[in-house]
Amino acid sequence: MSPVSCSDGGESMTQWSTDPRTVNEVAFDRLRDLILNGQLAMGERLDERSLAERIAVSRTPLRDAIGRLANLGVIEQRTYRGSFLRVFTRTQVAELYELRKLLEGLATRKATAQISVERLDELGKIVDRGTRAFNAKDTEMFEAADREFHALIAEESGNGLLVEHLKNLELRIQLVRHLVNLEHDVAALTVDDRQRVLDAMREGDADGAELAMIDHIGVVEAEALRRLPVSA
Repeated sequence: MSPVSCSDGGESMTQWSTDPRTVNEVAFDRLRDLILNGQLAMGERLDERSLAERIAVSRTPLRDAIGRLANLGVIEQRTYRGSFLRVFTRTQVAELYELRKLLEGLATRKATAQISVERLDELGKIVDRGTRAFNAKDTEMFEAADREFHALIAEESGNGLLVEHLKNLELRIQLVRHLVNLEHDVAALTVDDRQRVLDAMREGDADGAELAMIDHIGVVEAEALRRLPVSA
């Protein structure tokens, strides 16, 4: 790969010419990853200079990424104060999870009816990887496995619009979900829940898989609400 130097308002930044993505796409993906990995928390103010250095892009594409994430309801831009990761109220969290249960329950039902043995095996490996991460108390790997688990099931639903809606919910959900994953006892419940979803799917039990997924999401919802202040 050959580096290409670019500047932005006096800043110099190295980009890689062989990366097929635009600089704006790179900035968006890297900022999104920080949120998904729990490296940025609800309510945190986004300092553009340090954040640009952190994700190795200049400030112009970073601002574009912040704007895109604001449109997705993840970042709040406050006049004269800057950009902040959004803080959700209890009502908003309940609404997010109500929608997620409906969509993921449907995705799981549809996936169970048509998923191949090979993809079920892949799902099983993801569940195992999540369990190993839980035992090792590796929160980042645990959360990554959880996202893979839900993403694979959504993809196997065969409904592109359903996948799109779930992806749009993902970042907002993850801001709340990270609070729960930090608690080892709660994470233990979700490990068992994912295994129940997988077992029902392997048996071809669409009703059971859908209910297991809804129960799994409901556990996380209840724990997230318990951790939010009553006044939120």
